[in-house]
Amino acid sequence: LTDPLHRLLIRFLECRDYQSASNSGLLFGSLAVGSSVVKLKPRAQCPTDQNLIVGGTAARFGEFPHMARLAMPDENGAMVFRCGATLISEQWVMTAAHCLESQTIVVRLGELKEGSDEFGDPVDVQVTRIVKHPNYKPRTVYNDIALLKLARTVPFSSRIRPACLYGSSTVDRTKAVAIGFGSTEAYGAASKELLKVSLDVFTTAACSVFFQRNRRVPQGLRESHLCAGFLSGGRDTCTGDSGGPLQISSEDEACVAQIIGITSFGIGCGSTTPGIYTRVSEYIDWIEGIVWPTDSASLTDGLRFS
Repeated sequence: LTDPLHRLLIRFLECRDYQSASNSGLLFGSLAVGSSVVKLKPRAQCPTDQNLIVGGTAARFGEFPHMARLAMPDENGAMVFRCGATLISEQWVMTAAHCLESQTIVVRLGELKEGSDEFGDPVDVQVTRIVKHPNYKPRTVYNDIALLKLARTVPFSSRIRPACLYGSSTVDRTKAVAIGFGSTEAYGAASKELLKVSLDVFTTAACSVFFQRNRRVPQGLRESHLCAGFLSGGRDTCTGDSGGPLQISSEDEACVAQIIGITSFGIGCGSTTPGIYTRVSEYIDWIEGIVWPTDSASLTDGLRFS
């Protein structure tokens, strides 16, 4: 098998495993001795188009189990959440390269509302490896993508589960959902709970008219960019949402997110100008070569026993 095809099959198998996890029942039982265990089919809490993190609404439990937060030290050494990210495997998250101003990073998984333990405590994991795209250059938003390796593998649950990567160069949907803990207004405080917002997806050509003279894209928009927003204003990502996912739901399984973009750059918050996202499909080979550098023998095992 050639390496690209090999990695494609690995990603397919991994995504199928995530789909299986989303469909699996959960075991519940009383703490009383001798009590029976009952398997309940989980209620789907899946992303849908939201009319209304500017203009967003609160996410529900289990709706976005791939959402991650990145904490980095401030000037006083205190860990502060600065960006979002996406869990894409049991030991890797994907984010925007411009978020990574520090070598000390903690990834938080499984959090829906800051300070709340209603659905269990979040999981914090140190980052041991930072891989920025080799062609990323600071102060621009070209190749604004990075991968972070966690210090340990994380167990999957209804609160923590990877998303799948969207591999087609063409997005056949007109709407996508962005999520994050970012500000809900320009210069405002970060949200204490995970918010979601439905955005319209635009072609690169249609979006280019908004960014013809912008220092962040001095060479103009490329096919490696993806644009999404709301031309009437009021719906957008904002400060603190960078690095988080822009997603559509899988056609085969509504509870499995397909990540099409990474929140990268915008003009204002809630403005009539679309935001710029890193188009994930343009970087699939690079991602797979780092996250799933598996040899052919393990691929055969996966095909045989999965």
